[in-house]
Amino acid sequence: MAKIKEKLKLFKQHPYFRSKFSIIMFFNSLLLNLCLWMLLYFKIQPSNFPIPLHYSVYVGIDNIDYWYKVFFVPGIGVAFLVLNLFLCIWFYNKERFITHFLSVNNFFIQGVLFGFVIPLGFMQN
Repeated sequence: MAKIKEKLKLFKQHPYFRSKFSIIMFFNSLLLNLCLWMLLYFKIQPSNFPIPLHYSVYVGIDNIDYWYKVFFVPGIGVAFLVLNLFLCIWFYNKERFITHFLSVNNFFIQGVLFGFVIPLGFMQN
């Protein structure tokens, strides 16, 4: 247990966590992802029948499946959040431009996922 605490302390002391821009972008991305989870948690009710998962302006509802599959979208967002966090930490001392690019990209990905989830939340009422 002491080894884990020591490694966590070293992880927190990384210079990436002292950069204001990186921290702001990471927490904004995290906040957007939490909003995704909350929106779906409060809007999607468990049911025994399939629900619409995708809506297109041209064809209407074109994907219907089980209710729990809608939570894959914020799950993908968490995967991108964690992957980009580790990539940012790895690249921080080598090339800060890549770190800033990944941070902005992470926020953009969360925004796109949020734009995908909003219609799903409102189709369920």
